[in-house]
Amino acid sequence: MKIPHARPRMAENPKQSVLVRMGGEISMPVERIVSLVPSLTESIFKLGAGKKLCGRTEFCTQPEGEVEGIKTLGGPKSIDGDRIMKLAPNVILASREENEKDQIMHLLSKIPVLLVDPASPEDAPLIWRALGALVGESQKAETLACEVEKELQTTKSLTDERNEKGPRFIYFVWKKPWMAAGHDTYISRTLALAGFQNALPDEHRRFPELSDEELHACDADVHLFGSEPWAFYLPEDLLIKNEAGFAELEKSIFRVEEGPISTLVNSESISWYPSRAAEGLRYVRELREKMSKFC
Repeated sequence: MKIPHARPRMAENPKQSVLVRMGGEISMPVERIVSLVPSLTESIFKLGAGKKLCGRTEFCTQPEGEVEGIKTLGGPKSIDGDRIMKLAPNVILASREENEKDQIMHLLSKIPVLLVDPASPEDAPLIWRALGALVGESQKAETLACEVEKELQTTKSLTDERNEKGPRFIYFVWKKPWMAAGHDTYISRTLALAGFQNALPDEHRRFPELSDEELHACDADVHLFGSEPWAFYLPEDLLIKNEAGFAELEKSIFRVEEGPISTLVNSESISWYPSRAAEGLRYVRELREKMSKFC
């Protein structure tokens, strides 16, 4: 598979190519890879090419028990460029959402960068096939891509069969200040495939900061609290608290009076691409089914 080439720049327009090669030529299959994105690190291992990874971020911790021997290079937004240069990788894997523009611009002047920017799980098969070509594991990549395509078909079919509007949600990613996933995010579009509706006003496209008053005004049916990047705990982190207290409807599913349902969700399943795309589609289908009992 030929990986598209782009000029060495990172545009601000959110509607970008899913997969962009920047910098010099990449001779495939590559032998030395630096990954600056936890989900891409995990994806390389799923392709059976973990030995090709020579560098990772300190947040690239999966698969546990296999990544520990790979050198760490800082966080996704605070990478050590000098250490990366010393590793002499053939390619750097990065993400428009995870990594800092200036750092990537500096790196691609010396080392080719493969930048991924998926809008939803519908883009995951393309990324699987490109990564497979990159590491010389196209057959494994095709199997993984086809698994995602199958789950996409199943998810869309079930959503169409319901023929009804799903729960209105707010997906929290941060606290102090509150931040939530807007309409133009992989998280929101993953949930939308299962029929969920983003309750944020339409102008909130990415990850806006929101006051308590703004969040109450959204009139959501469900508050989803992610496991990362902020590790939420319930009921301690419930948005709505009052003297009436709360009811635990099921384990880790709460409601305050007649307010929205609040529950914890596995952020890795919903947001890690392409490594968890198939798993994530199964997860949001099950989540929709569970929430339908209360909404």
